[in-house]
Amino acid sequence: MQGTMGVYSVRANGEQAFATLHVFRMQPDILVRFMAAYPAANAEAMRGRVAALMQSMVWPEGAAIR
Repeated sequence: MQGTMGVYSVRANGEQAFATLHVFRMQPDILVRFMAAYPAANAEAMRGRVAALMQSMVWPEGAAIR
């Protein structure tokens, strides 16, 4: 499995927000994408929550994404 992660800044309803995007290639023709968006004011707490969510997921063949 291969994957990449990015965090980018966006404007949501006139307020600054961040979006964390995770993209995984499970097979050549199968992509899995997860995105979490949150207000910039909550960035510190949300980054940890998003990281914990990604680490808790179990994928086929029992492989955990780290």
